[in-house]
Amino acid sequence: MSPDLTAWFVYLVTTADVAILWYMLLVNSFFALLLVLAAPQLFAHWRFGSEDVLARSLTSSAVPRVSILVPAHNEAVTIVDSLRALLTLQYPYFEVVLVNDGSTDDTMQRLLDAYDLYEVPPAVMRRLRTERVKAYYRSKTWTKLLVVDKHNGGKADSLNVGLDAARFPYVLACDADTLIEPDALLRLARPFLFDQKIAAVGGTIRVVNSCTVEEGRVIDARVDSRWLSGIQTVEYLRAFLFGRLGWNLLGGNLIISGAFGLFRRDYLTEILGYATSTVTEDFELIVRLQRYLKEQGAAAKVVFIPDPVAWTEVPTSIAVFGRQRERWQRRIRHEGTCR
Repeated sequence: MSPDLTAWFVYLVTTADVAILWYMLLVNSFFALLLVLAAPQLFAHWRFGSEDVLARSLTSSAVPRVSILVPAHNEAVTIVDSLRALLTLQYPYFEVVLVNDGSTDDTMQRLLDAYDLYEVPPAVMRRLRTERVKAYYRSKTWTKLLVVDKHNGGKADSLNVGLDAARFPYVLACDADTLIEPDALLRLARPFLFDQKIAAVGGTIRVVNSCTVEEGRVIDARVDSRWLSGIQTVEYLRAFLFGRLGWNLLGGNLIISGAFGLFRRDYLTEILGYATSTVTEDFELIVRLQRYLKEQGAAAKVVFIPDPVAWTEVPTSIAVFGRQRERWQRRIRHEGTCR
């Protein structure tokens, strides 16, 4: 190798090393800033989340009335237990709107059998454009349950059907396979109870892999010994426990997890609900909501609080993990304007 080529190679490597060093310094400095901003909020929420405060909230008539929106597609294996866990949450005023998104397995039949469903006339004001609804069902045993059977249109389309069918002014969007702690909804609703200038609230998502689950409840929390799901457990804790808390003070929360988020329903209908042209509808919705609030001059905020907990399963294989992260980064499925 000639001296000139060697010098050029050394210069290139040195420049790359310096660039990487500065990048790591900037990224970790910003993470440290988020941690500093998150620390006082964590302390405040520990006091705010005391059992006395929760007990008083549970008996308060001012607690927001919430419609829980649950899109489901081919969830026959777990749907009965998952739905029962939602119906038995510790919360005084709520309903569950489960939207069967054109399942090709026996999800709908299991719901009909387990919850003694009967068809009811549609009593819904349709505000959003969605795939056609086949039927609406009520349960003879659970008055809080509404099941909507529709043609397949995807998760965002199902959530829009749920928004139209919801009776209450606040909506909780969650996945059919998400396991919610019994008191999580009560904890998630507290910001709306104590502060009227709230547009949406997100809670913590934890990793359920290797945990012991019975009837839709996590009864023994453990960290998975497999390396891939283990490092995702650490990643989720970092992202939720100080990343999003730090963004609260900066006013820059741009995502509430689609698996567990509580919203004012009127804001969502004003921005025409979830966009069906994206594979990350939760991220797109919050970006559009933040823009709407700024354009309208509204004082309402999008915030995160750490103590409401829901559980989700994370990928355990490189192939599935890669597809998940590619989907998170891809954002838009096809070109076009998102609603």
